[in-house]
Amino acid sequence: MELVKKATNYIIDNKNKVNQTYRSKYHMEPTVGWMNDPNGLIFVDGEFHLFYQSNVYDSRPSDMAWGHFISKDLVKYVETDIALYPDGKEKGETGCFSGSSFIENNEMKFVYTKHYEGETVEKNLETQFICKTKDKIHFIKDASPCIDENELPDYVSTTEIRDPQIFEFEGKCYLILGGRTTDHRGLIIVYSGKDSTSLHFDFIIGPFEETYCMVECPSFVTVDGKDVIVYSAYRNGPSNGVYYIIGEFRPEDKTFDILAKGELDFADAFYAPKLIENYEVPTILGWLENWNKKHVTHELNHHWVGSFSFPRVLSIKDNELYQNFHHVIYSYCVNEEKITSGDISRASLVSFAFKGDFSLVLEGLDGGLTLYSKDGFILLDTLKANNMTGMVFKSRKQYEQGNISFLLDTSSIEIFICEGRETISTRFYIL
Repeated sequence: MELVKKATNYIIDNKNKVNQTYRSKYHMEPTVGWMNDPNGLIFVDGEFHLFYQSNVYDSRPSDMAWGHFISKDLVKYVETDIALYPDGKEKGETGCFSGSSFIENNEMKFVYTKHYEGETVEKNLETQFICKTKDKIHFIKDASPCIDENELPDYVSTTEIRDPQIFEFEGKCYLILGGRTTDHRGLIIVYSGKDSTSLHFDFIIGPFEETYCMVECPSFVTVDGKDVIVYSAYRNGPSNGVYYIIGEFRPEDKTFDILAKGELDFADAFYAPKLIENYEVPTILGWLENWNKKHVTHELNHHWVGSFSFPRVLSIKDNELYQNFHHVIYSYCVNEEKITSGDISRASLVSFAFKGDFSLVLEGLDGGLTLYSKDGFILLDTLKANNMTGMVFKSRKQYEQGNISFLLDTSSIEIFICEGRETISTRFYIL
């Protein structure tokens, strides 16, 4: 608890050192320091509790803790006490990695990955622990892990199993988490039991092509009557991807029957989305960044990095998973119907219809973006942007006509194609 208090006090004492130039208007960001994966997102007692991977002491990842936002509406938020902090190398914990919240016996709990960073990858250890709270601010870690990784098949790596989610399905308790095989193929691991105190290994989902070399941050959710798992995949490339499977979760047959698969976002700033638990609307929030790239606010020594995506509501059409902005955006931002080139405001919601090829140039003070279509594909050219990782992103599908909406904020853009059939998310820093 002393380490938690120290980190919380550091936020209070150092928040005035943060350069506010690129802080967002509609996105949740750390008060100070580094942010990555959303953790433990849950709606309880009329409030959203939204945790995230945090390093308050630097704008780079290290000694990962759990930061904590509280919000009434998913836009306005306050940052409260650090929820979890690693116990230290001498106690076998150098990081509190990602996890999820859940309700059990009318109590809010969460499950997280206790990470120990060894001298080599083979010496890393990752185990899953449950935490309890009486006030939703202060959390106590259980003394023992909630699952036994020694129950896993020999072909599953036990050095990289993380990001658990606990949920109830047809009266039984399930835990899923990301992992990989010993020859580096991603998979989803399933444990089950009568409750979170009696979980045992059940079965494996995958590997298949879209699980690449490691699965992270899986979330199970029912959308429009179908079972869905949204997960992230480490691809060992310039950026990692977010994917989904739609089908039928059939634990009695130790399988997930996959009816359809797809990718959620095809740019470089959307990763590790998690479901908001205990919320009637199937909604995810992702890390509006990615690994293996430069992070501008760190390079500029602004003392912070990272953002949540704007909340995205899930739906299914023709066996494809669609995303759309949570309706709360319309309480804050008027939708602008326009398609003109030129200067842009620091924060705006824009939508327009298109038929055939189009080109829209978004110009900032220090760089620009071009959103256009060619041969039916939607492209976003960031080569002249100021995000230090300029690329051209291209839709997977072709469109003769349709509509596009995008939310432009001070340091990001999230583009939704044809009611959210596909999305493009990247960083763009507007002075």
